[in-house]
Amino acid sequence: LKDTKEMLLSVESHLYKFQEISQKVMSGRLTRQNYNLIGNLIDEFHAIKSALTAIETKSNEFEE
Repeated sequence: LKDTKEMLLSVESHLYKFQEISQKVMSGRLTRQNYNLIGNLIDEFHAIKSALTAIETKSNEFEE
């Protein structure tokens, strides 16, 4: 549980950034700037996904 909490804390800024960027993209038109934001959104997603995958792996190891 401690490792999970630490991993989530390590991606906290990515979660906030993901939320912020996704709101900008959803509330605006598809301009060139917003199109670039989609790339940033994908980067944040991958950072979050990486941490969650590590948490999932540790969880599965714990269950075995």
